[in-house]
Amino acid sequence: MTINSLLKQYTKGVQWNAFLYIIYKIISTSIMVFLYARMQSEAYSLYVNLLSIIYLLLLWSDMGLQKAIPRFVPLYAHNTHALHTFMKRLLIIKGSILLLLPACYFLLINWLASALHLNALHDFFYMGTILLFVEGLTNVMRLLYHAHSWQKQFNLMNICTLFIEAGITLTALQMIEQQESLLLALLSAKIAGASLLLLGAGLVWPYVYQSLNTKEHEQINENELNRAFIKHAGLMWGTTIAKSLTERNFLLPLFTYAFGPVTANMFKVANDGALLFYRMVIKSIGTTDTTLFTHILKMRLDKTTWQIAFTNLTTKLAALCIPLSGLIWLLFQYEMLFSYHPFVFHLFLIISSTFLIEAILSPCERILEVHRSYLLLLSTYVPYICIVLLMLTTPIMTSIGLLYTLLCIQGVRLVSSLLFYAAIRIQYNLRFPLRYVGSLSLTVYAGIRIIEWCTLYIRHLYIHYVS
Repeated sequence: MTINSLLKQYTKGVQWNAFLYIIYKIISTSIMVFLYARMQSEAYSLYVNLLSIIYLLLLWSDMGLQKAIPRFVPLYAHNTHALHTFMKRLLIIKGSILLLLPACYFLLINWLASALHLNALHDFFYMGTILLFVEGLTNVMRLLYHAHSWQKQFNLMNICTLFIEAGITLTALQMIEQQESLLLALLSAKIAGASLLLLGAGLVWPYVYQSLNTKEHEQINENELNRAFIKHAGLMWGTTIAKSLTERNFLLPLFTYAFGPVTANMFKVANDGALLFYRMVIKSIGTTDTTLFTHILKMRLDKTTWQIAFTNLTTKLAALCIPLSGLIWLLFQYEMLFSYHPFVFHLFLIISSTFLIEAILSPCERILEVHRSYLLLLSTYVPYICIVLLMLTTPIMTSIGLLYTLLCIQGVRLVSSLLFYAAIRIQYNLRFPLRYVGSLSLTVYAGIRIIEWCTLYIRHLYIHYVS
């Protein structure tokens, strides 16, 4: 397989990931609009905090698989028996871990009940436990499909189940008045969607397995590969947990406790707006970047090939992020349109701007992960972890307020991304495509100035015509 065919396969995966995300965001945004209009503020706060706890536990129980599977599945695929054994063990271990999560979930929802001054949430414990288990298995299937470049098939199944989930949710919003019953119905809709996706992915998986280009006669050192996988997954697990300390699912319950539900809900609105831009980029890439770099490493290609792949991926990310940054700048110029919630808008600007810069630099961390440069990874995470743990202590947060807390957190995330680039620049001599990014930035800036000039000119003509 040549670098051109790899890039073609990668581009195909990116296109299908982007297609899925657009459809997903249309559905999810519509649902959130109906939820915000239909639910009481206390019930809405409870619902979003419950989901944050569920998905935070899923992230913490990931065991580094999200980053390790795309890195190692292509290596196991050289031998059919080794791949089959690996996947069977993976599912058994993942299922066992998921069985231990209900205890953690029980403790966290009781903490949430005390923070929101609510009674015990026993009904939500049972529903959340089911959602934890089903979503955890679905995440494993998603990674396996993406690792084998079957994004199209999985994404199509995901879109179908999203429509079903949306239908159940909207029906519940129209028919159920009592808030607790409505919350249970919303969780049931998520369980139904995840279960159908898991069932469909399981039924199609044998066809994926048969299509793999495996070689029975090719011998691989399974013991050595297993040790490498465990070591890599363990480190990726640690970095995933560290990154989660500055992400919404961890911060929302923490801010609810520190600042109260009203302020925490403002953070959620701002963060959701920023994630609309950020995930439009990140979800379009998915795990195809790790898979691409793994194939290049496996083929033992030279430094020039690495530079081509790094430049190709970075320019694609920049082509998405820089125009979105221009749109954010336009929103900043017309901030008076958002004067109803100026504080929320300022939070949105801080989060979205740093997220997009971080997205452009994300291939740097993937390269360190694929090369298993563990010492470099740990050295870049040490200042990040120390400062974040210091910032997230309740006395400091309450003394400086939400705005400055977010400024510090997002600043630390940005510095960490810059350290990733410094590491690959020194270790692998990979250059950032500064000329392309600069020219694209100037083009977007010129377009923004033209839009601003046209807007002012039309406004001047309108005022002149009215007067």
